[in-house]
Amino acid sequence: MKAIRFIAAAALALVGALPLAVGTPEPAAAVGAAALPAVVPQPASEAAGSGGAFTFDTNTSITVTTPATDVAGVAAALAGLARPSTGLALPVVSGGNTAADSIVLDATGPSSLGPEGYTLSSTSKSVVVTANTAAGLFHGVQTLRQLLPAQIESTTVQAGVSWTVPSVTVQDSPRYAYRGIMIDTARHFYPVAAVERVIDQAAMYKLNVLHLHMTDDQGWRIAINAYPDLTTIGSNIPVASGAVDGGPGFYTQADYKAIVAYAAARYIAVVPEVDGPAHTGAAVTSMATGKDPADIPIDPNNSADDADVQTFLDKVTAEIAPMSSSGYFHIGGDEFSGTAAQYRAWVSSAAGAVASSGRTPVGWNEMGQDTTIPTNSVLEYWAGDNTGVATGLERGEKLIEAPAPHAYFDMKYDANTPLGLTWAGYVPLSKAYGWDPSAATTALESAAGIPAGTVPGDPTIGVEGALWADSVPASYTTGQIEGYADFMLLPRLPALAEEGWSPASVLTGSTAWTDFASRIAVQGPRWDVLGYGYYRTPEVTWPARPIQLVDHWTMDGVSGSTVADSVAGGYSGTVTGTTSFGAGRVGQAAVFDGSASPVTTSAPDLPAPWTASAWVEPTASNASVSLLSSSTMALKVQQWNGTGELGATKYGASDWTVNYKAPLNAWTYVSFVDDGSQITVYADGQSVGTIAASVPLGRASIGSTAKDPGKEDLDEVSVFNNALTAGQAGALYTSAQTGGTSIAPPPPQLVDHWTMDGVSGSTVADSVAGGYSGTVTGTTSFGAGRVGQAAVFDGSASPVTTSAPDLPAPWTASAWVEPTASNASVSLLSSSTMALKVQQWNGTGELGATKYGASDWTVNYKAPLNAWTYVSFVDDGSQITVYADGQSVGTIAASVSLGRASIGSTAKDPGKEDLDEVSVFNNALTATQAAALYASAQTGGTSTG
Repeated sequence: MKAIRFIAAAALALVGALPLAVGTPEPAAAVGAAALPAVVPQPASEAAGSGGAFTFDTNTSITVTTPATDVAGVAAALAGLARPSTGLALPVVSGGNTAADSIVLDATGPSSLGPEGYTLSSTSKSVVVTANTAAGLFHGVQTLRQLLPAQIESTTVQAGVSWTVPSVTVQDSPRYAYRGIMIDTARHFYPVAAVERVIDQAAMYKLNVLHLHMTDDQGWRIAINAYPDLTTIGSNIPVASGAVDGGPGFYTQADYKAIVAYAAARYIAVVPEVDGPAHTGAAVTSMATGKDPADIPIDPNNSADDADVQTFLDKVTAEIAPMSSSGYFHIGGDEFSGTAAQYRAWVSSAAGAVASSGRTPVGWNEMGQDTTIPTNSVLEYWAGDNTGVATGLERGEKLIEAPAPHAYFDMKYDANTPLGLTWAGYVPLSKAYGWDPSAATTALESAAGIPAGTVPGDPTIGVEGALWADSVPASYTTGQIEGYADFMLLPRLPALAEEGWSPASVLTGSTAWTDFASRIAVQGPRWDVLGYGYYRTPEVTWPARPIQLVDHWTMDGVSGSTVADSVAGGYSGTVTGTTSFGAGRVGQAAVFDGSASPVTTSAPDLPAPWTASAWVEPTASNASVSLLSSSTMALKVQQWNGTGELGATKYGASDWTVNYKAPLNAWTYVSFVDDGSQITVYADGQSVGTIAASVPLGRASIGSTAKDPGKEDLDEVSVFNNALTAGQAGALYTSAQTGGTSIAPPPPQLVDHWTMDGVSGSTVADSVAGGYSGTVTGTTSFGAGRVGQAAVFDGSASPVTTSAPDLPAPWTASAWVEPTASNASVSLLSSSTMALKVQQWNGTGELGATKYGASDWTVNYKAPLNAWTYVSFVDDGSQITVYADGQSVGTIAASVSLGRASIGSTAKDPGKEDLDEVSVFNNALTATQAAALYASAQTGGTSTG
């Protein structure tokens, strides 16, 4: 079996291969397994140590046991990771393998560890990583990285973090020698930085191959000196309507070498792919123009061109192979619809060119049908014809498993993910994880009709995940293609990595999936720190994510055509068309005139959960007022046909609305909050409806677009990387009135407190300055209360009336209440439209709230008769929580403005009760605050903390 030899950055031209190690140790027994650190991929053996944790401090160093350049490079990489976040010097020194207060990188490990294996031992005195190669040390450092707090990934000093490594012993080596990820730079170009981002993600999880699909019908992405037209023409091929448009862009040879070097420094080999004969549109078009004297006809369907095809492939391969760091070269070989003879002509030419360069040919599984290729060739199984698999494996060719239903990461996760295809079915994380490569090969041999025993041993040399770009919108910018890759690869890439690295028993145990799901959840905070826009699949219980402001376009201080994003690392916008700026709600606003003139950014889609907010002033009827959008979705404030506010639209699929329309020629603060399952829409801090959908947030365009050419003014557009609570959405509205973005709810303030003591004539004083005193009506009287006096209602329509207006949510209303008759509505506070009632008319339970003529909402609790109970109703803007004596007794799925015009019995609710110490707060109390208020109320107080 063949494998990839890993090299240092200084020595990139590798042609050799190493045998695949077998007999990988099984995982340690599960004694104390629950206490073990969560590592992905799961190490072959992991056990808790008996000592204390190791903690980085000002004396900690990184010790290397050899001055070898490649080992020093691993030490430098570790220091480069840890210094910015810890603020520690972490000097790299030479010494023995037992240095105290040090992370020791020992390259003198036994040969039994293999070319990539390592051990890691952490005690209170040191952390020792041992291997016999720099590659093994590098993989050990990736494990150490996961043993440290997620903040280690930060590029700035993180205060208050204890940089501890738990006591643990790991012995680890990979199951397969080939563990790869493929990205499709042909159908959509990835700039160098975007490729390096994928390399970083692959290296973190011990993948060791980057397969670059650089040629296809939509683009030729690698410069070839012999044939300049391949990039001058082939990197920007016009594509027929409806086809994938790859967009412009290519790698110079210096670019490609930089990618190879970047990968090699992370012990990842780059496998180039020049695809043919089916996917040669860009190459054939480029070479057919005759603009360059070197151009030659290479039509794979024309046998007259076969000699030129050989010449072409020889020259192309001869330039690419020496720049590449792998012993493999991928030649494609899939999906050809021409004759078998022409297929063999191209594939044989490609395989011959690769073999002449000293590399081993790799091709998609159809390639196995060509018996002229070298027998050491490698097939990559994706789907399709099993004939090639049978022929190839019977000849002794090896196999890389990349089955589309498990390893094609351009497939959608589920029906709710907006990008991706479905021809291979959905590929949720559980399916990306839930397969065994060698078992898949055995099943494939059976399906291909290979008699048992014909293929000796297991021909599987590894696994590969494939991220094709068929579904990437042509308009995607650099930032957006990075976002696409983040979203589609994470968390599926680590699942693929565990398939390739960990022992089979890890993948096939009865708790394999649940164990992996718990370990992958721990990676979420790490990706948050790194800024990776991963898919927070509902299959995993992710840790709570801190809410951060990621964009804030104030529309103030526009410089030329640039609209600044005031958030560091955010995406500034570019003014297009006739967009102008005028007086806004706070400072300046962007003024859209109904033309297709958005403010454009390079911001990628933001996976849910997220929140997007803005001041909006629609200035024309029956116009789509777009807030934020991309090529696939938009948030719109007033839809085209004027029937209501459109929470979101998925172009070509669905429009979702709530029953609210932002008024014309008036400023409204709108917020859209996607929690991963639904979108809640707020207007001026109040919920106006929910949408049963979740979508990644498009941020490529702000304001009117060609699809939604509305007339509106937009101001103070903000985006958060998490779902705000109702209280936070209300607080954001309050803050936004002065241009702020604070989501911290202000401390609750007491706005009314009617003690029922010291009544003067018919006046019941509100003890809060600026509050609303009440007037006694009818037969209301006063007697002994829970604390001092109480208002005594006798069942007649005799409330204490006030001039207090309704109070919008969030709010809290509390009182001591003593119901004195059964089957009576006991009203606490009310207006002409609503009431809070403590015991409803028919006695079935406590009624949290009623909206007259519309709804009665109850909780399963009835205040006892002839006894004092302290009740609190807490409306946070989305629901009302009801408390009795400081304990929650239920919730009501409604939010209403609090009526304060009447205290006690009314004509609609002529109950018999005593009321005392009625209090109102202008915010929603927490459960702790509600309990504190109850404790305080026992002596007439109103303290919430």
